[in-house]
Amino acid sequence: MIIQEEGLLVRLKISQWSARRYDKQVSNEVDVKYNTQHAGNYNKILIALEPLKVIYTQSNLAKTYFYNNTLDWDAPYRLLPRKHFLEFCTKMRGFRNKWETAVVDFTRKYPDLVEDAKSNLNGLFKLKDYPLPDEIEGKFFFKASFEQISDSNDFRVKLTESQVEEIKEEVINNTEERVNQALKEPWIRLHEVLTHISGRLQDKKAKRHHDYAGSIVELTSLIPKLNIFNDPELNKISDEVKRKIGTVDMKSLRKDKSLQNHTANEVNKILEQMKGYAA
Repeated sequence: MIIQEEGLLVRLKISQWSARRYDKQVSNEVDVKYNTQHAGNYNKILIALEPLKVIYTQSNLAKTYFYNNTLDWDAPYRLLPRKHFLEFCTKMRGFRNKWETAVVDFTRKYPDLVEDAKSNLNGLFKLKDYPLPDEIEGKFFFKASFEQISDSNDFRVKLTESQVEEIKEEVINNTEERVNQALKEPWIRLHEVLTHISGRLQDKKAKRHHDYAGSIVELTSLIPKLNIFNDPELNKISDEVKRKIGTVDMKSLRKDKSLQNHTANEVNKILEQMKGYAA
């Protein structure tokens, strides 16, 4: 299969106003008071942060979804399987819409928040620390951008034949390396989760067992979307994990030692099958 036909590169860029500012004067005053030199930096919180939390929450949700639903490539880009494109765009558009709504709400409240900060910060308030009301919206940015994967045959720059061949070889080698890296990632994710579960189940001091079944169902539902070349062995192992571990009743697992031992044995058998795939 040709990677250029099965995937594309995606980059998520989000920036937002931190509402924090380093205060050199206060930092120096602390040094003088305690007879220290550059012992720390005093960063002021410029406004009440509650109105920004909705923005931060949507940013974090978008970033988590972005990393979970794409494969490792060459930062800041990640590899998005073609078959997952529509669902990915729909989800990302939802995050962006909620984020933009929260930004509009924040910018509307911003002048009042600055006024409140005058009394809250008292002598620490400095108007120059704050963007102007008509500038604040420009401090926020959210965009998912896509690019095609480089093709070693697509060269439009005028180069000598030997230079073109040299660059082609480099592009081919780099792409192969990144593809292999991306193909391993679903295996590695599955291996890490199973290794964690195995360790917890065999830890006699562990008093609580988290919802392993829930995390397994979530991951094994995602793996077919990330299985860019439809590796049958990855699908087989993922289905086995979902069937044997994802269906375990968590209430019973927390109380039943024999079920814990049985589940740990099943996990370890699967981990044995995965040797060599997640290396």
